Order: sequence, then structure tokens, then C-alpha cells
Amino acid sequence: MSTLIIDVDTALGIEGGDIDDALMIAYLAGQSNWAGLAGISVVAGNVSLSSGVKSTLYICDLLGLDVPVFPGAAAPADRPLKTGHSLVMGNANNDEKWIFSHNPVREPETMSFGEWVGHQDPSFRFTLLATGPMTNVADLLLNHPSCKNQIEQIVSMGGWFFGEERHPEFNVMVDPPAVSTVFQSGIPLTIVPWK
Repeated sequence: MSTLIIDVDTALGIEGGDIDDALMIAYLAGQSNWAGLAGISVVAGNVSLSSGVKSTLYICDLLGLDVPVFPGAAAPADRPLKTGHSLVMGNANNDEKWIFSHNPVREPETMSFGEWVGHQDPSFRFTLLATGPMTNVADLLLNHPSCKNQIEQIVSMGGWFFGEERHPEFNVMVDPPAVSTVFQSGIPLTIVPWK
């Protein structure tokens, strides 16, 4: 069984937010015969980092999923964040309304995802599944280079192929330099395109 760490930009519970990341977390939590989920890193993308962390903690509470949740990057290193929420809702101020009646019970981890991986036994290996912008993945590779040897493979939802779209896919558009860093890392990489 391979250990899995997911990097998400969860937006469940935010008015107008999408549910793909929350559905993936629910699916993984429902796999009682597969206990390989070791942690969740959250990146700003669909929504701000604070909203993404709140949403991720909420779904973990709801499902009884007891894995560490790590807040990651609030924006790409070289540009301001334009969230998917602001693009869809036409809201330039990134105002994000929480629609559920209660807040998550848990708090996120205080150490970074990279610090946590660095504290694991050197034999700790994992697959990193990213369903949002690759900002956190690039940060891990650039700022915690010793962790690179612990990543067996990276699987990322991003891009589209053979479509007629004349603009980049959202997860790629948010942080192209991060995508370049991941592509050039030499780590086995699988891209799952949107179309």
C-alpha cells in the first residue's frame, strides 16, 4: 500500500465554491480497506488559503477523518492570487461567504507540510496528489530539497489537451513557475488533464 498525501484547494462551504476536492477527501475517507492517507496540504486556488483550510477541516470533521491538515501557500511567489471563486463570482475583493451553520472543530497544524515531512523517518515515502495549483508542491521541492527523495511520484490534476480552449487551465494559470519547477524536478509525474 502506497502512502498518499493530498494537496487541495477545497472550497466546500464557500458560497459559489466547487466540491471536487471535498468529494475526493470523502472518497478516500470511505475506503476502509485502504488507510494510506497520511496528510492533507492546503493551497490557495479556488478560494483563499484561510477559506480552503476552513473547508478542508470542516470536511475532515464531518467524516471523522483524523489526518494532519497543513496550511500552505496563500499566493504564488511571483504574483497576487486571483482565486477561482473571484473569477466565477465576479468578486474582485475575494469576499468568501461561509454557508454552513457551524465552523470546524479542529485546528490546522502549526508546522509546515515540508517541516512535517522532514521530521518523518528517512525511509518514509509517499505519493503526492495535487488537485489545485502546484504552489505547495514547488515550495516543498525548492525550500525542503531533502524531501524530494521521499516523493515516489507526483500526480496532478491540471491542464487540458486536444481542446479548443485558447486560455490555460486554472490550476496551471494560477502559478506557471510552480508548474515549471514540478515538471523539471525529475520526480515521476502523472498529469490528469481536465479535458
